[in-house]
Amino acid sequence: MIIDSSHFVGISLTAYLALQKAGKDPDPVFLSAGIDVRNLSNPDMRLSGHQWGEFWRACIEESDDPLFALQAVENLQPIHFHALGLALFSSRTLRRYFQRLASYYSFLSNAQTVTFDESDEACIFRVVKSASHQNDPWTQDFLILGTLIYVVKMIRLMCRPAYHPVEIRLCQPSQGDLQNTRLEAFFGCPVIYDQSANELVCDLVDLDEQLPAANAALAQLNDKMTLDLMARMTRADVPNRVRACLLEKLPTGEFNKGQVAKALNFSVRSLHNKLVDAGTSYQEILDDTRRLLAEQYLRQVAYSVGDVAFLLGFSDFSNFSRAFKRWTGETPTDYRAHHLGHDPLLETNDQ
Repeated sequence: MIIDSSHFVGISLTAYLALQKAGKDPDPVFLSAGIDVRNLSNPDMRLSGHQWGEFWRACIEESDDPLFALQAVENLQPIHFHALGLALFSSRTLRRYFQRLASYYSFLSNAQTVTFDESDEACIFRVVKSASHQNDPWTQDFLILGTLIYVVKMIRLMCRPAYHPVEIRLCQPSQGDLQNTRLEAFFGCPVIYDQSANELVCDLVDLDEQLPAANAALAQLNDKMTLDLMARMTRADVPNRVRACLLEKLPTGEFNKGQVAKALNFSVRSLHNKLVDAGTSYQEILDDTRRLLAEQYLRQVAYSVGDVAFLLGFSDFSNFSRAFKRWTGETPTDYRAHHLGHDPLLETNDQ
């Protein structure tokens, strides 16, 4: 099952500027993703994994560029990562930059994790897939490639414009000749596909180079600010905690408000108040979670429509069908037919 991820929205400012430079109006794209451009500098503003994936899809569609991230990254400045960006930019060496990024990456996104490992032969910055987006490989691949693009661009801002890794390794298949050429031109090194891990291989001799903007005091100050923000996110992100709990409990049928509150060590009243403070409600999160999972399950042939109803905790198919039509305007079988090319007449309620 997918636990929805959380993404720092400030990075999207690079996309806003890229669309403007291309003569496009970015406001409708941001509005469609539920992003208030007035809050792009607010470190507490986060987007769900579904919103984040749909936002980048919309940018690609508007720009007609499958590698739109290469356009967006040209506008990157450290402040787009808020305090973490300033801490990274103030790192003493490239080694410290990688270590700091690996330690604090969850501030930017928990859709994947990153690690940094050294050996006598090489040092490797690795982006590891998480449970988020496991049923949406396009978003997962796009976010991983985007992470590596932004990591290299930040190094060029900190270190030298001509910096290039030794090699980029990607799990995803080849992008096609034109896109492969564009990626290799950006990274300045070979890009190898169909690998077992997503990795940036760095030359050992680069690791201890003193960076021009190194500032220990500034780095320490922004490290503390980043840690404070991460702690606040953990305490305040009650909606995502509820969503994660629902993902576990929906197939069991034991997911009423009281049962979820107990699982999260809240009283029902306390949970209600915390969700109100976050601008949502238990029912809204339940509906959103069910809708998102329903769409993901219905796009997979492994699950019958009846299976989907059960996995979402509905007592019978008719209740699920009514709810799904309320959410999407389509019946589950019609939705599946549109996305998988199935004949809805072949679907039965007890499949």
